[in-house]
Amino acid sequence: MCPQSVSGRSAEVGNAGTISEARLKVPASLSLEDDQLALFVLNVGDGDALIVRFPVEHGSPSYAVVDSFLGPKTIGLLNDLQPGPIRFVCATHPHFDHIRGLRAVLRRFRGQVTEFWDSGFRYTSTTYRALLEEVMDQAREGLRFVRPTSGYELFHAGAMITVLSPSIQLRNRYDTHGVDVNNSSIVLRISYPARRPSEDYPAKVGQLPDPPPKGRTIILGGDAQTDAWGQVMQEFPHLARDDKNWARQIGAGGGAQPLACDLFKVAHHSSKRGINLELLERFGDRTGAGPSKGPRWLVSSCASESDSSYGFPHTVTHALMREVRDPQAQKGGTHPPDDQLGIHFTSQRLDPGPGAAGSIAYVIGGDASAQLFRFGDEVGEDLDLTAARRAS
Repeated sequence: MCPQSVSGRSAEVGNAGTISEARLKVPASLSLEDDQLALFVLNVGDGDALIVRFPVEHGSPSYAVVDSFLGPKTIGLLNDLQPGPIRFVCATHPHFDHIRGLRAVLRRFRGQVTEFWDSGFRYTSTTYRALLEEVMDQAREGLRFVRPTSGYELFHAGAMITVLSPSIQLRNRYDTHGVDVNNSSIVLRISYPARRPSEDYPAKVGQLPDPPPKGRTIILGGDAQTDAWGQVMQEFPHLARDDKNWARQIGAGGGAQPLACDLFKVAHHSSKRGINLELLERFGDRTGAGPSKGPRWLVSSCASESDSSYGFPHTVTHALMREVRDPQAQKGGTHPPDDQLGIHFTSQRLDPGPGAAGSIAYVIGGDASAQLFRFGDEVGEDLDLTAARRAS
C-alpha cells in the first residue's frame, strides 16, 4: 500500500458512511450447509483478511486463507468454523497490511495447510522474510510452495479457482522495469458451483458437452492497479455477442465474458488508483450486450475517516462505485444509499448507531442461490457467527 497524505483533507474524504439497520435482518446464527461456499471479508481496518470456506468433501469442509492483517482474528474465525484442512494460504503481495498475520496462521495450523501461494515479488521486509522462512521450514514437512501466474486453475470441492494476475509479463518485469508491488498482487476468480474439468469434453465423438451449471463468481482484487488490470483485460478478453449472419457462419456469435462476476472484492481498499468505470462495467456484463451496472455486490475492506491512515475509501473510487451501480452523471440525479446499491465497506457504521456493520460474508449455495451477511464486529473483536444479519 502506498501511503497518501491525509493532512488537511475534508471531512468527506475517506468516509465509508453508514448502513441502515432497517435493511439488515435480525441477528441469527450462520450455520453453513454442506453444499455452501462462503467468502468472509473480515473487518480489520486498513488491511485485508479473507477466508474462503469450501463445501464439504470427505466429511469436512476445507478452507483458503487469502491475506491476514490481524492473525488472531483470522485464527479465531477458523477455530469457530467446522474443522477442516486449509487447501491453500495465499499472500497476494508482500505489503505489511496483507501479510502481517500469515505467519501466525501457518504456525497455528501447522501440518494442516497443503499449499502456500506467493506472488514472487522480491521485497525487502523483515515481516516478509520471516513469513517465507516459516514457509520454507514447513516445506520440509510437506507444505508446497507455489508461485502461480495468470491462467493457473485449481478445481477444488466443486469450485473453480482461476488466477487472473500477475501475468508472466509483469513477473518478468519485477526486477527491471519498476513494477509497483501492488501490481504484483495475486488476483483470484472463484466460481461455484462449477463443472468438473472432465465434463468440458463430450462423452462421445460428435456430441456436445452438457451446458455448465448455473453458478456464482467472485473476483478478489488484492491491491491490483492499472498495469495489472490492463494485462488481465488483455489475457481474459471480453468478447461481445454478435448475432449477424456472418458471425454465426464462422461460429463467432456466442461471445464470452470471463470477467463477469456477482461480487467484486474491490482492489486496494478503494484507493483512487487502479479502478475505473469501464473495469467495473466489465465485471457486471454477463451477456456481451454492452455497458452494465457492474456486479451485484461491491465489497471493500478498509478503515474510514480518522481510523484510516490513507484516506480510504477514496471519494473518487467511491463515486465510481455509485455511478456504475446507478448511472446519474448525465442527468445529475442523486444516488440512493450505498447499501441499496449493493456497496458494502467493512468500516461502515450502523444507522441508527452506535455500532459497526463489521465483517462481511457472501454465501453461495449448491443451487447458485446467494446471500450477503454483516456481523457487527469492531476491528479488535472476533467475528461472532451467531450475530449474522442478512442484507436486503
